[in-house]
Amino acid sequence: MALKTPGPPWWRTDLYDIAAPIPKALQWQSLHGPHGMALVPAWDDGTTAPGWGLRSAQGPGFMGLYPQNRFRADRALKGYGQDLWHFAFIMRSMRVIVIDIDGKNGGIENAPLLLGNAAPTLAETSKSGTGYHLYYETPDVWDKDRGFAMFDDSIGVVTGVDIRDTGCVYHHKQQRWNGRPLAPLPQHIADRLMVKKNRRHEESVRLSVISEMDEMEKLMAHEHLFEELAKPIPAGKRNATLYAIGSKLALAGVDDWADRVQVRAGEVGVGSDEADKIVGNIQRYEVDQKP
Repeated sequence: MALKTPGPPWWRTDLYDIAAPIPKALQWQSLHGPHGMALVPAWDDGTTAPGWGLRSAQGPGFMGLYPQNRFRADRALKGYGQDLWHFAFIMRSMRVIVIDIDGKNGGIENAPLLLGNAAPTLAETSKSGTGYHLYYETPDVWDKDRGFAMFDDSIGVVTGVDIRDTGCVYHHKQQRWNGRPLAPLPQHIADRLMVKKNRRHEESVRLSVISEMDEMEKLMAHEHLFEELAKPIPAGKRNATLYAIGSKLALAGVDDWADRVQVRAGEVGVGSDEADKIVGNIQRYEVDQKP
């Protein structure tokens, strides 16, 4: 008897026909921090209005600006409705996590490795229309210093799939929602993300010690990281690998880590715009790891 071939996952077969900027499933007050859902204007080049990171070199970060109503949803949506900008959800303001499935780079093929039999939930198409954003509710509790940050972001949790828990998720007018209610984050995914978060913390502690070494030991430790950056990178893992090694360089105190990541990105065929995004993600990760 022939084995039945499983069909496409639900997130590929759902009907995405809702054009509302914010679906009803995300509007429940119980999902939001004490000052409501936080949105930030975003532009065509991928940049956003500043201040939504946990910390900022230019002034107070999100936790200082959020109580001042800097990220009020109605303001962002007004400009969005007038075609002045797109917007991005600041995930730190919601008890919600997004599984970001890249329509390229192996995301479609590898997402089932993470999702397994995860229940259907609220989802939207990506800007390109080839990827998907899956929204799941978490049992997170608001922290006065970090907001909702149970899992943190994770780049490349499997090839082509990122987790957005404390970063931004962009929304453009061509994106469409499927209209499902939010489902709870499946326990097997929560467990996997928590393991990754704990490992990242342990790694950041180990790397931060490098900055306290004597000069010769520091140079040797840095040289080891440079060798790691120079190793071949499979095409489907370029972004995740550059992010992972770049984060190590930053935490280890390599002054020109951003330049090194940019150069290596060009060598392995990553475009300058994508490389800029990787560097930006590393910068936000670096400041989030500081005490």
